[in-house]
Amino acid sequence: MDWLLGLAGVFLIFAGVLDAFFTVLHYDDFGFLSIRLYRRLFDVSRIVTRPLPRGHRALGLSMAAPLMMPVTITVWIFLVSLGYALIHLFGMRNGDFPLAVGRLEPSLGEAFYFSGTAISTLGFGDITPTGGPYQALAVSEALVGFGY
Repeated sequence: MDWLLGLAGVFLIFAGVLDAFFTVLHYDDFGFLSIRLYRRLFDVSRIVTRPLPRGHRALGLSMAAPLMMPVTITVWIFLVSLGYALIHLFGMRNGDFPLAVGRLEPSLGEAFYFSGTAISTLGFGDITPTGGPYQALAVSEALVGFGY
C-alpha cells in the first residue's frame, strides 16, 4: 500500500512541476492546472462582486488578476510538498528518518512538516533523512522550492 502512496507522490510532484514549467515558460498558454485555477478564481470574483455598484465591481474584478499569481504559486508548492510528503512517509515508516523528538510518530503530518521545511529550505533538523536516496530527495525538494 505504501508504494501506491509513493506513486501518487511522484504524480503530484510531476503535475506541479510540469504545470509551473508550462505556465512560466510557454508564452502562448497556461499549464493544464493553472488555467483551470485562473478561470475558477475569476468566476468566484464575478460572483462576489456581482452585488457591488458598477465602479466597485470593476475595481474588484481588476484585483482578481493580480491575486491569481500568489494563489497559483501556493497551489504549486502545496502539490509538490504533498507529493514529496507521500514519498517521505514511506521512508519514515521504514525507519530512514530518525525523529529528534521521541514522541513524534511517523505520520502524514510529520512527513508534510518535513516536506515543508525542505521545500522552504529551512531545514530545522528535528527530522532528518539518513538513507542516501532520501537525502537526495530532500536536496531535490529544496532545489524545486528554491526554483519556485
